[in-house]
Amino acid sequence: MYALEYSAVKSRTFFWDVFAQGLPRWVVPSLKLLGLFFFLHFFIFLVQSHAASPEIKNGEFVLNNHGRIVKVLKESEFRWLKGSELRLFATGWMFFYFVPLMYWWFPRRQSASAA
Repeated sequence: MYALEYSAVKSRTFFWDVFAQGLPRWVVPSLKLLGLFFFLHFFIFLVQSHAASPEIKNGEFVLNNHGRIVKVLKESEFRWLKGSELRLFATGWMFFYFVPLMYWWFPRRQSASAA
């Protein structure tokens, strides 16, 4: 995508103007919605987990931040945070794959200047 649209990428309006050319009108609002959804999950997980990841260390449920135990958790808290972590990754995959999917799914029109 970057190589094909290099000249358009250099302009600051690439994403909302050039990217949307030839695409259905619902694509850009959907992209914004998925981005918002991902960043909300990211922020919520960051707050819930105290910027650490839920892990099992020595048979205990803990929040681990690069080898430092932030908090010891109950099993229910651990499972809740693991679910939040998986939702974060799922929304991230949806958001980051949606852009190239929409770019390649719909045929691009050749502009008069490119011909």
